[in-house]
Amino acid sequence: MKRASGISQRLLRKGALAEETYQIFSQWDFSRSADENLLSGLEGAHGTAAWSNEVRITLARRFRNVDDAGSLIALAKNGLPFPEWQTCLLLWICLHEPLFGDFVSEWLFDKYSEGVMALRSEDVLPYINAYWDQRKPSELSEYGAIRTARDLLRMARDLSLMAGDGVTRTFARAHLSDRCFLYWAHVIAEREGSTARVPTSPLWRYALLRPFDIEHELLRLHQFRQLQYEVAGSLVQLSLPCVSSSEYAERMAA
Repeated sequence: MKRASGISQRLLRKGALAEETYQIFSQWDFSRSADENLLSGLEGAHGTAAWSNEVRITLARRFRNVDDAGSLIALAKNGLPFPEWQTCLLLWICLHEPLFGDFVSEWLFDKYSEGVMALRSEDVLPYINAYWDQRKPSELSEYGAIRTARDLLRMARDLSLMAGDGVTRTFARAHLSDRCFLYWAHVIAEREGSTARVPTSPLWRYALLRPFDIEHELLRLHQFRQLQYEVAGSLVQLSLPCVSSSEYAERMAA
């Protein structure tokens, strides 16, 4: 999987569209093109044709290389319950959409670790302005910064990292079931190039998991023989159930 090189504000502003994506992926026909699947999946699904078209354009942009989303499609088609599937979508979006993924790993995780209970859009503005100065050549207006901050918190809520419908959002860390934790571990191993790097990978920040949380889960899953995890000083040996995340995705939803 390759991370998107650009920053798409459209994807952020339209949000995660998690329920819409799950519904379309659950009916996905691999013998048809992505455009055909999106059109058939959205037919009659929304109150207006205009909104259906917005959803179609957004998902076509988000999953422009549909092969990268193969495991997400398989999980939805095989009936993985939506709350669990949503945590897999969270990982996918964070890995492929830098604007949101960087926000979670570089800022939101730190606030969570510091014990901050609630956040407002105004709290995010210093991060947004610094981010734009470092990564975007174009200017960002004052209104654009406020809107981006608001959209980041809304996306975090849509993906169950935060809760609340008002101007203030509170933390609600996404819960990873055992099989979703293992799915994340497989994906992270592929990203890091080694299972030994999984326990200390910063990619767990996407789920607001701290090193202690990861260590605890790995030891618990080792105890229940769902993986093998041995630590001797700086030597780490981790064996996962499958050789790839795609294989594990097929197995977990079977």
